[in-house]
Amino acid sequence: MRLLYQGDQKYIIPFYEEYDAKGILKKKRLLGLHFRLSGKDEFEKLATTAGFTVRAFYGDYSNAEFLHSSSPYMIWILEKAG
Repeated sequence: MRLLYQGDQKYIIPFYEEYDAKGILKKKRLLGLHFRLSGKDEFEKLATTAGFTVRAFYGDYSNAEFLHSSSPYMIWILEKAG
């Protein structure tokens, strides 16, 4: 992966390489991926502004309660309103 910084935004550009039996690069494919991290409050506001309702919110993939200090993930279950 390659990191690209633009202002305060951080972009990760993953790439895939294909080598022959001699280790010579034959193909390289870049795939642009743009993202930034959002906090809980910001994401919830973005989701509700876009017309979603929060149905559930978890801190990991076993549906544990989200704890700001220790949860490795924010798992959102959203439903499109209307």
